[in-house]
This record gives sequence, structure tokens and C-alpha cells, in this order.
Amino acid sequence: RRDAERQVKLLMAALRAVRVGGVVVYATCSISPAENDAVVRKVLMRCATDGEVEVCEDAGLGAAGTLDKDLPEVATREQVCAWMASRCEMTPCGGRIALPDRCDGFGPLFWCRLLKIKPIVEQRS
Repeated sequence: RRDAERQVKLLMAALRAVRVGGVVVYATCSISPAENDAVVRKVLMRCATDGEVEVCEDAGLGAAGTLDKDLPEVATREQVCAWMASRCEMTPCGGRIALPDRCDGFGPLFWCRLLKIKPIVEQRS
């Protein structure tokens, strides 16, 4: 619980610091919804009242398709994105999670990209 409260504060500080039009990536190595989706939801409740922040739908994976084979030893950014896209799952808040059983032992990794639309006027909750 203390970690999640600290993570909300850190994410809010990052969103206040980034310029309008900038993207903040919130990431953890946790599978706990309390440290992942719940943190994003709390931040959105605090600062998205007037549309100041929104979740980026593409999760930074671009328009990458899926790969039919394993990831090569030396891979391009596009190959890595395609590999991740084919193995990660979308979470309820619009983030993504990569779990070791689906990603050849890689993970856990949760991430959510947040786009700052306009200056934040934080709503306390």
C-alpha cells in the first residue's frame, strides 16, 4: 500500500514536470493491480477531470504486427515491438503487462503511456 501511494506521488510529479504534448511512461516490475492499474486510475481521477492527461492506446508498440518466429539474437526496434505486442496483454486501465509465462521468461513488466494534453490542475481525492 505504501509503495502504491509513493508511486502515485511520483507519477503526478512526472506529469506536472513534462511539457504539454509530452508522454510519461509509468512502468513497474509488479503483477499487483494495486501498483499498476490502480495507480494509473488514481492519477487519472486526480488530473484528468478536465482532460489534462489521457492514456495512449498504442502503448509505445507502434503499428507492429506479430512475429511467427522467436525474437532474433540481434533485433530491430520494430522486431522487439512486434514480439512484445504478440505476447503482452492489455490491462483495464489501457496499460500493458508482459508476464513470464507468455514472454519466454521475460517479465513481469507493466507499462502505461500517459499523454499530457494541457497543464494539470490537480483535483484532490
